[in-house]
Amino acid sequence: MKDETLQSRIVRVQRKRCDICKERDSIKKRLDATTYFNRPLAVEVLDDYKEQIAQCDMFVAYLQRRVEAGERE
Repeated sequence: MKDETLQSRIVRVQRKRCDICKERDSIKKRLDATTYFNRPLAVEVLDDYKEQIAQCDMFVAYLQRRVEAGERE
């Protein structure tokens, strides 16, 4: 039963990561258009999102390792 809970958390986090990635990609596309004119601003905004995305990826990897190891919550 606990494995199902962990698995559902992984799915939820993966969905969240996908939403974050979609948001990042749309921001990146918008910034690509303005990068030519304002490169420092574009770099600053993308840097703000890098940390959020890295945290999400690390959490998904952590949950997957727990499920694979058979650990209980």
